[in-house]
Amino acid sequence: MSEPNQENLIDLHDESYFAVLIAVAATDGQINEDELGFIHAQASMLDYDISELIEHPPTLENIELNKITKETRALVIRDCISLAYIDGDCNKAEKEFISIVGEKVGLEPSRVEALEQWLKDYWSLMERGAELLSD
Repeated sequence: MSEPNQENLIDLHDESYFAVLIAVAATDGQINEDELGFIHAQASMLDYDISELIEHPPTLENIELNKITKETRALVIRDCISLAYIDGDCNKAEKEFISIVGEKVGLEPSRVEALEQWLKDYWSLMERGAELLSD
């Protein structure tokens, strides 16, 4: 999975970004260890304290999606999709949540679907590479 870096997240509103990630991870009622690891890695890279958000996961209504800039909205959706698939499958609730977030930040549904397909293609390519290298 591709990770954000300081260069491509200059205009990122950290609180909204992490609130969205935590909310998508919590859609099934719990945040698993892999999801938490992903979120902590992002928080560490951006030097952001997520402890309060983890303790009290936000709901979609409580997230200031209007603070997600046009420049970072695709990155936020990319990371939500990555997080949703971290356990190997994106469930219906996660998919619906990501669609709603995409809509609220102004991404066309076709763009959200394209981002998801791009990530699936990337992961498949990486898996194939790992198989080739391990033989």
